[in-house]
Amino acid sequence: MNQKSKMSLRKQFITRMLLILIMISILSGAIQGYILYLKINDDSKQQALIMAHSIEQGINETDLASKNIEHQIDLKLELHAKRIGDRLQGRQLANITSDDLVKLRDEIGVTGITLIAQQDNDYVNIRSTDPKDVGFGWKKVSPEAVASYEVILKDGKIPKDKVSYSADGIFTLFSAQSGSHTDKPQFFKYSYYHAPNTNYIINAYIESSEVYNFIQKVGTDTWIR
Repeated sequence: MNQKSKMSLRKQFITRMLLILIMISILSGAIQGYILYLKINDDSKQQALIMAHSIEQGINETDLASKNIEHQIDLKLELHAKRIGDRLQGRQLANITSDDLVKLRDEIGVTGITLIAQQDNDYVNIRSTDPKDVGFGWKKVSPEAVASYEVILKDGKIPKDKVSYSADGIFTLFSAQSGSHTDKPQFFKYSYYHAPNTNYIINAYIESSEVYNFIQKVGTDTWIR
């Protein structure tokens, strides 16, 4: 009986020790799993914050660079508009033909040129490289444009908060997307300039896809990807 009793006690001891070891293993595994979960969760939050900060920084940098590019385009367009004014040599509208404007467009390298003048209590496109633009009146479409034309015809200055660029007798609008190009967005810059000793406004415009191309290469979508 003693021998059997000893065997029974040893078996119980071994069984209890195995149960204790199993419980310790389970508890240890649970603790390690919880700690690992907390670490992964913390690391994920840290990575998310880093990514969010990186994207925010990228957006700010892209916005600043886009504005700088647009400003360079503004200066370029101002130069083009003034060159057109110099080449017209102060001639009056009656002495300028649309063919003259086409030659200037090709020579200077702009997308188009339109001459705007006051007519019958309105401002109308009198001459243009695009025949469809001739005869277009601005009063009903954009009273703001008419007010701006009156300002620069007096060699005044448009407030800078309303336009992309402004100087005495000239202003340039922000880049605007063309509604006729749906496959790939195309942007244009429109500048309005009053040459000295004339009674009309030179509207010169150029394609400004540099801004769009820049945003596509290094803009917000690229940062997110």
